[in-house]
Amino acid sequence: MAATLKLEIVTPTGTVYAEDVEMVTLPGVAGQMGSIHDTCR
Repeated sequence: MAATLKLEIVTPTGTVYAEDVEMVTLPGVAGQMGSIHDTCR
């Protein structure tokens, strides 16, 4: 099983998503940025 991290998407009205994921990719001004397990410490 792959290592995971906890992703939570929270809006002013509450949490809309909360799951363990293997990777997160987000759009940025200069392109996409990603995060995987153990790189956010």
